[in-house]
Amino acid sequence: MIHPEAGDEIDITGLVLPFEIDPPLLFVLEYVETEAGERLMDIVSAESPLLKSRSYPNPFNPAARIEFELQIAGMTTLTIYDLKGAEIGTLLNGYLDAGLHSVAFTPTNLSAGTYLYVLESAGIREFGRMIYMK
Repeated sequence: MIHPEAGDEIDITGLVLPFEIDPPLLFVLEYVETEAGERLMDIVSAESPLLKSRSYPNPFNPAARIEFELQIAGMTTLTIYDLKGAEIGTLLNGYLDAGLHSVAFTPTNLSAGTYLYVLESAGIREFGRMIYMK
């Protein structure tokens, strides 16, 4: 068990995680005090497992592709919203392996304008903007 003081540098070489990460992630740690008064470290955030998400072309007509790379396999959702926050639809809701993925967005019965996509995986949300031109 690690009991660091503020500002201590900690060597975590050999730390065993319950999953394989390639490339390694950057973790942000904070101290947590238990009811028994012990000071332990807890991971409060990690570099996003969603990398390089983008939509192209942007602006688009008649369709766009949303590409993203997952560093960690897991349940993933991809949802489209208008600028008022109304949900337009869910393009993806399921388990994906780590790696590069691409999803098509072909609007039907939508006005030209700006739309947002929200990509969620491993408890992380990533947002992007797409402009639909008619």
